[in-house]
Amino acid sequence: MELSIAGVLVCLILWLLGYALGAPLIIGLFSSFAFGSTAVASLGFSTIPIHVLFAGALVVCVATRANFLPSLGAVLTSQPLVLFTCALVAYAAATAFILPRLFAHEATVVVPIDFVMVELPLRPIAGNINQTGYLVLNGLLLLAFAVLLQWQREAQIRRGFLAWASLQALLGVTDLAGKTGGLGDILDPLRTSSYANLADEAMVGFWRIVGAFPEASAYAAVALQALAFTFVDWRLTRSRLSLVVSLTLLALLALSTSSTAYVGLAGLFLCLIAFALALEIRGRILVDHVALLGFILTLLVIVLALYIYDEDLFDPWVAMVLEATVNKPASDSGLERSHWNQLSVEAFLSTQGIGVGLGSTRSSSWPISVLAQVGVVGAVGFAVAGGALVFGLMRLDSSRHGTLPASASAAALAGMLAHCFAGSGADPGTIFFIALAIVSAHLAARPKSVPRALDASAWR
Repeated sequence: MELSIAGVLVCLILWLLGYALGAPLIIGLFSSFAFGSTAVASLGFSTIPIHVLFAGALVVCVATRANFLPSLGAVLTSQPLVLFTCALVAYAAATAFILPRLFAHEATVVVPIDFVMVELPLRPIAGNINQTGYLVLNGLLLLAFAVLLQWQREAQIRRGFLAWASLQALLGVTDLAGKTGGLGDILDPLRTSSYANLADEAMVGFWRIVGAFPEASAYAAVALQALAFTFVDWRLTRSRLSLVVSLTLLALLALSTSSTAYVGLAGLFLCLIAFALALEIRGRILVDHVALLGFILTLLVIVLALYIYDEDLFDPWVAMVLEATVNKPASDSGLERSHWNQLSVEAFLSTQGIGVGLGSTRSSSWPISVLAQVGVVGAVGFAVAGGALVFGLMRLDSSRHGTLPASASAAALAGMLAHCFAGSGADPGTIFFIALAIVSAHLAARPKSVPRALDASAWR
């Protein structure tokens, strides 16, 4: 095993940041999500991302506490959503080892070999083990966060979310400033993972914003999650930090040149409008909604005035957006991704809806990956879990349950939305499982009055 000096330094800095904020492992784990292409060590052709190190340390730390087993027993006996999700993880992990052997050579799959996507007959591959490892780790984090919520760690978890979103915005601004200032890709030393990097590229004269990720779509997918969390958190707590981070992430996504960002933003806005309407139906924060509408109208008036002053002012940006969205399917990349999706659908049909196993193939859409890899049973399971997140966003009242369930659910749902356009595997990601733990804990808990200052004071 070969250690990465840059990865070790990043881990140390994130641990110190977490220590300063009162929760080294919780905040370190969340902060590591902003470093999607940073690895702490390499094992041959594989690397260990820094979030795996923090996740493993957090699981071990929680599991070795004296009151862990009683707390875990209380979670498993009172939270059916946690039990259901654990069963879903176990089923998906089992498919990785059973289905590639059961349906060997009966379907054509797409797998990455030396950064090139190759079509092969179905058979057991290293991806089965890798993807199963990540999914099982997420399942363990689900249990760890469920226990942490039993120990009343909501405030620390919220600070972790805010630290992650702030770093996501900071790294995006740093990446864009370095490229536009002629310094090039100044975050390249942080990219120590064995991924194909597409960081130093431009589209129609616009630099692609990648932050500490290997390419623009990966950064945009995570930034959408952070934007959803901070926006909902700001709406419910009036946190000035959440507002500043939300506006920064929105600007970065608008300039990111990523089709995932633009399509995801459109879907995210529709979801947030539905959330605002749900709050309005329940008679809440009418003044806030009017103020937000006034801010949006003011921006539209400014944009219209600039367009009247110079009709060609927005032509470069419009050309870039069209290149990233409307013209994307006809590009070489779009055609290649469509072919992957077609092969995944054919693999799903070839196995009579059972799937080819977790990690056996790749596509460019999370729902297609779920169907192709874990079949109808897995798809239904993830749909039920996603429905629980929607319930947490729309029905858990912040006056009784706090703001964390709604904010975390929004982040997880935004991630699911982004993965619909850029998800290569069936694993919905760590934020999805953490949000499920939060929603499950509050669904099982007896509703009680939560002081507003408990959630609004941190980082306000």
